[in-house]
Amino acid sequence: MRLRDAIAHLEPVRRICLARGDLELGGGFITTEEFLTVNPDCLAIALEPVTEDGLRETALATLTADRETLAFWLKLVLELDEIMHQGATAVDPRTGSQRYFSSHRHTPGAHELAAGGVPMLACAGDTYFRFADVDVRDEQVAC
Repeated sequence: MRLRDAIAHLEPVRRICLARGDLELGGGFITTEEFLTVNPDCLAIALEPVTEDGLRETALATLTADRETLAFWLKLVLELDEIMHQGATAVDPRTGSQRYFSSHRHTPGAHELAAGGVPMLACAGDTYFRFADVDVRDEQVAC
């Protein structure tokens, strides 16, 4: 099954772990931290839904110490990088401070949402992003 179809079938999905082999699911209740401790070679993806406030950042992580597994995940992420848009300015709405991040990446889907006026929010707090390659009016992206 395609990942997009699996997510749609299991909505709402907020965390995904990709693995190259079997995962250890534990014998009962297991926290996120415990899961990642016993499955350090997976690639964990934290997804955020679009809300009335906007779209928060997504995070990717792995705890692997295995060089081959790390190389595999890096190759996958670099393949994704080819379709990503690049560059964003982080804005603190309380102080007006801004900082440009040339390494910030966003998906074509986030790009389309931002172009439509959906605020692009940092993973926590009030900070939001203006994407370098999206031209929208400030009042559309202000939080």
